[in-house]
Amino acid sequence: MDIVNLNVTLNGDNLEVDDAGGENHIEHGHKAEINWYLVLEGASGSFDAHDFFEWLEPHPRPDPFSTPTLHDHGKHIRIIDDNTNAPGIWNYMLRATINNKHYSTITTLDVAAKAANPNIKNN
Repeated sequence: MDIVNLNVTLNGDNLEVDDAGGENHIEHGHKAEINWYLVLEGASGSFDAHDFFEWLEPHPRPDPFSTPTLHDHGKHIRIIDDNTNAPGIWNYMLRATINNKHYSTITTLDVAAKAANPNIKNN
């Protein structure tokens, strides 16, 4: 199984996922463990316990992903991507609280904003 580690940092009033190296691209037929870690300024906070991860429309169907789980006192999210039958680009949102302030990866859910949302690309 491939291991994908993505760092999550603060960028102004938003969380930002660093996937500039294309780590979010999972090849067809591969199974991958995907991990998000709060780092740098975000390391003092934690992902929100009840709504830390949300798939945005469209939802992956059939769903190749396990249920997201929290680890390391809320500083780490993990899912498994079994990319055998769900090609596509799957947008998501992360939420965290850092220094008693709530942050997310996006500030709006309108269609135009989705192009900038973090995503997992199942090739």
